[in-house]
Amino acid sequence: MAIPKICGIENEFSLSAFDKDWRPLPSTGYSGILFRFVKESLLRHLAVKFDQSQETRRSSFLPVKDDEAKFVNENLHNSYLTEKIIRDLDGFLDNGARFYLDCWHPEYSTPECLVPLDAVAHDKGSELFMLQSLQAFKKQELNRQYKVVIHKNNSDGLGHSYGCHLNILLDRKLADCRSNSEYLIRSYVPFQIARMVLFGAGKLGSENGQPKCRFQIWQRSDFFTSLHSLRTMENRPLFNTRDEPHANAEKYFRLHDISTDALRCEQAIFLKVALTQIMLAMIEDHFLKDDFFPDDPLTEAHLLSRDLSFKHRMVLENGKKITGLELLRFYLRKAQEYLNLYPMHEQHVAAVQQGLELVDKLEKDWESTVGALDWTTARLIIEANPEKARKNLFQFQEINDNGLFNRLVRAGKIQRLLTDELIAGTLVEPPKNTRAFVRSRLIKKYRNDIESISWNSLKIIQKGLTTSIDFESPILDELGQSMVSSILEL
Repeated sequence: MAIPKICGIENEFSLSAFDKDWRPLPSTGYSGILFRFVKESLLRHLAVKFDQSQETRRSSFLPVKDDEAKFVNENLHNSYLTEKIIRDLDGFLDNGARFYLDCWHPEYSTPECLVPLDAVAHDKGSELFMLQSLQAFKKQELNRQYKVVIHKNNSDGLGHSYGCHLNILLDRKLADCRSNSEYLIRSYVPFQIARMVLFGAGKLGSENGQPKCRFQIWQRSDFFTSLHSLRTMENRPLFNTRDEPHANAEKYFRLHDISTDALRCEQAIFLKVALTQIMLAMIEDHFLKDDFFPDDPLTEAHLLSRDLSFKHRMVLENGKKITGLELLRFYLRKAQEYLNLYPMHEQHVAAVQQGLELVDKLEKDWESTVGALDWTTARLIIEANPEKARKNLFQFQEINDNGLFNRLVRAGKIQRLLTDELIAGTLVEPPKNTRAFVRSRLIKKYRNDIESISWNSLKIIQKGLTTSIDFESPILDELGQSMVSSILEL
């Protein structure tokens, strides 16, 4: 049976900086604002510096091609100066989350989560963290001469894309032999493409030389140019092959899914996490036997992202054709069968039912899903005022207490699964069933004595004595109650 699906969400937020007259700052001025924002945010939260020596971002579970190996060797990182700056702008927070500067974007990685609603709460908590950090930043005398704006999106409309990554731990066996890794890719890629009708954030226009359109469903679609690869910034792959489990590498493999959109609607985030967890559990158990692999996955991704009528039939390698909604409905019905045989959390059962209902609604009347799904909400905003389409869409994506999204929330136009109080609580408390709970407690107790910390290890030096702790399992119960008790009683 599939292992529990520990997951986390990484969001690269877009930070824009202007002078008092709203003119964009030159690159040197912008970088100064960006570095200062991240540094002040970390200092304000007394973050504990992350040990980047534990990172293995250039490991792949598939053989690396010659051109990719050259790319990896020539770009071990940016420059020494940039590397040094980034190392100083990276830390763990009290709730077990990580906040840092990554590729010129402030990035927030949620703590490890086991149940979907925990992931939703911490993802929404990342928005609150950014909002509070921005409010505090603007109060500083040095920063008052600038206008700083933050968005939760994946594209600036000028050809630049940045990520929202969904990370889920899988059984190592899926990456340990060619037949299993091929099964993983061939089973997961069709789902990546079909799921966009529920998880897309919505995008105005096209970019990266892809076919023109007025509006499309998936913000990231135009930026995928290869099927699978280790890269994340150039020649982006639909399926990323990074092999960096941040846990016991003999037991776990972490799927680093760079294809998801950054979402704001709680319902859409919930479905993104829950349905992906179920899909990967089905793959682990080899529950899926049908072959839906597209003949040209990248082309189909571009076409389905633009298919607002849901009539495009994706051409499969086996010659069959199927629409995105038909494929997604098939997966959801298989998920119902799977959960009857292999029960997961009750939230997963609810997610499948909600997914089926939303697929039916999209087929009949897409506007009935506004407030639940990001892309349909974005589409209605654009169609309501075409002359201000781009401005209003950016306002919907803006992290701003008085921004369009929050105004819609207060007006009851956005479906809620969580309370504001619960979301605020995630900034200080981690999930209670993963190792993030122990990490959080140790940070709060030994903040000034921590010598190094990463996702799965921590070293404390106190009165000349060194205590090293490894969290090889991400699940709290698997760490063992005696071990947890002894750690917390240090």
